[in-house]
Amino acid sequence: MGAWGHNAFANDDALDWLYDAEESGMVGAVKLAFRTILTTPPSVYLESPEGAVGLAAAEVVAISFGHPRDAEDPVRVAAISRSSAEIVGIPDIVPTAQRTIDRVVDENSELNELWNENGPNADWQNEIADLRARLN
Repeated sequence: MGAWGHNAFANDDALDWLYDAEESGMVGAVKLAFRTILTTPPSVYLESPEGAVGLAAAEVVAISFGHPRDAEDPVRVAAISRSSAEIVGIPDIVPTAQRTIDRVVDENSELNELWNENGPNADWQNEIADLRARLN
């Protein structure tokens, strides 16, 4: 995992996805990211790249509703905001984002395992809690 921070966009998988989403269409990319996570049964190990993309998609939803991270890059927020009206218009998008986060942080998730392999990682857990709060 090429990660340099705890937030949803601080890893290679998420930034690659975001770049592709900006090129191909943010709405479709967000829906696909959520579908990929939520159709992976809890008994199946969720790989780290999918988890990172799921969190990035949830972050896109939070930004679309006007709730970016305090320290988020303003250029990134502006780019995402161009699709915000369409994303906000997706039925049940916030509960879907919340269920996605639940799946990414469950016990059968590689991303959760990586961040917590030496015990609970408070920084990552705080980022997840912050994302959840901004989606509420």
